[in-house]
Amino acid sequence: MHYVSVALSAILAVAGLGELLGSTLAEEATPVSVSSLYTGVVLEPSGAPAVDCRVWLLRRADWESICLVEEVRTDREGRFRLNTPRPELRPTEPVLFFVMARDSQGRFADGSWSKLTDEATGADVEPELLLFYLSDYRGRLVDSGGKAIAGAVIEPTYFGFAPLPQCVAAEMGTATASDGTFTLKVCPIQFDWEIFPKHSAKNLRVIAEIAAGEYGRVSANWNFDKPLALRLEKPGCVCGSLACASNPTAVAGITLKLVAIESETTDDSDYSIFYHGRAVTQSDGEFRFDGVVPGKYRMMITADDQFPYYLDSSAPFEVKSGQTVSELGVTLKQKMKIRGAVVDAATGAGVRDAQILVSRVDEAFTFRAGRTPQTDAQGSFVAYACPGKIRIRFDEVPDEYRWSASRQDYREIDLTTDTTLPPVRLERTPVVEGEVVDESGRPVPNAQILTSADTSKIRPFLGSQFTTDVHGKFRLAGLLIKERFSLRVSAAAAATNGPLMFDPADKIRVVISPKNAFAIHGRVLDRHGQPLEYSQVCLRVAQNTDSGSPWTLLREVIPDSDGKFEFCGLCPGEQYSIWAESDAYESIETPQVTGEAGRTHDFGPLKMTTPRSVAGKALASFSAALTWLAKAIHSAGDEDNPKLQ
Repeated sequence: MHYVSVALSAILAVAGLGELLGSTLAEEATPVSVSSLYTGVVLEPSGAPAVDCRVWLLRRADWESICLVEEVRTDREGRFRLNTPRPELRPTEPVLFFVMARDSQGRFADGSWSKLTDEATGADVEPELLLFYLSDYRGRLVDSGGKAIAGAVIEPTYFGFAPLPQCVAAEMGTATASDGTFTLKVCPIQFDWEIFPKHSAKNLRVIAEIAAGEYGRVSANWNFDKPLALRLEKPGCVCGSLACASNPTAVAGITLKLVAIESETTDDSDYSIFYHGRAVTQSDGEFRFDGVVPGKYRMMITADDQFPYYLDSSAPFEVKSGQTVSELGVTLKQKMKIRGAVVDAATGAGVRDAQILVSRVDEAFTFRAGRTPQTDAQGSFVAYACPGKIRIRFDEVPDEYRWSASRQDYREIDLTTDTTLPPVRLERTPVVEGEVVDESGRPVPNAQILTSADTSKIRPFLGSQFTTDVHGKFRLAGLLIKERFSLRVSAAAAATNGPLMFDPADKIRVVISPKNAFAIHGRVLDRHGQPLEYSQVCLRVAQNTDSGSPWTLLREVIPDSDGKFEFCGLCPGEQYSIWAESDAYESIETPQVTGEAGRTHDFGPLKMTTPRSVAGKALASFSAALTWLAKAIHSAGDEDNPKLQ
């Protein structure tokens, strides 16, 4: 199903490209001033103004935490005003800033700064944050013998994929009663991202921190569609020493962590309990972990790619309830040094700011956090890796070298000693820039651009599609553009009259008009002829570029309560089709239609008739993926980045 495939694709992109959990989320977005203060309104579920609500402007600092940027309150009309300048977000960046509101009853509303511009006019759109009710979740915390654990503090940190800021998590937290019972106000996961249908909330999971005195501080991950008893065992302790024969002083100040080999789960996998503590070695290399959840573990270093040491492989060990694993000896060894260079193929000059990924060949999923090898002003880089079969590839390069870098094969070497690689030569390609305006000359933000230039391996999901920024500007970078190429531009209510031809050196200014626009509408129904809730409609356009796919996903919408959908501002002359998806039914696809300027095509009722053969299969897959992600979050940044099953 598309909802789940998008989520899993995001996870795989995280793992394969190494950006989402690491440098991309931590990257600072460039703030720009806006002509007026950022304002909005918070509404009750009934639509009435929500008075005296707290409104937070939040920024995702990294995958595990959210920073509070500003807090204000709504007035008598439910309105709020923020003073922080709105950041200018690039289309390829994840949303780093968002707004959340909460009233005195604990009801939530949230929104994103990525959706505050009208696609047709470029004017600022004042967001309406609609409060939604929370449902209580009731559970019980007990020990391994079923005895109640009283006074434990439980704070939710994640709902689905949504991390909660500390100011919210603390308010939603609770303590267990004398009989071990607890009640959490649980959000029904109304994602502003529109990735998951709202009724899938019961299939998602919550992650919470539990501080339970003698049972330690642990994380719990469970489905909140039904009450359950979380069982905690008395924790154990791990202590030992770290040694390094080549450099005895290197053992001081090393951050270690324990990674579970077998998670502590119930037989039906309703929940999991995991330990995420860290230990920092003393000057003599000694370390100690307290409050360790019983189970089998191995030791790892928490460090980035440029840390020059690694832990020698050691046998797994078991921590038993209430016991101590003592005198655990761990050896620190020096990595091999890899030197290399990236140069311009024509001039031989060094290419600066190219980021390199170094990983073991047997790694399936790799999370990157912190520093990665990067070329200096001369194009040189130094990387460190453990002995063995190593794969080296580009993670990021300057825009004008992106096409060439994407065609570089993986370099695989058997690393046994310090190594110097031959230079990598990259071909420079033109960077085409331009702007999109309407008939009055006003910039058109969020206009979609299709190009005939080769985009294969550069943007495999978007195919040949790019988007203008808030100023109507666009930049086609990393493409093989050596001769005339075409652009087709569409927005919410206007388009070009088919493809426009340009030379790479042209100063491009594209004017779009409502007179050229083609539109598509229709209605999604179930097999009984009723509007289908929680479906999604995708608009696809056929493409002739060598991008690895015969079509490009152009837009997506959720049909209204009557099942109706509409796509406007489409370019004439293109071949369009509709792909409709639902939790309950198998996906359907329409035949292609050719766009005509000033015309509208009505697909009529699209009836979804074939129920999914395995009920809940996709949602179960997502739930399993979230469990995997919860473990992966706590493994992010580890020195040797293990394969995650």
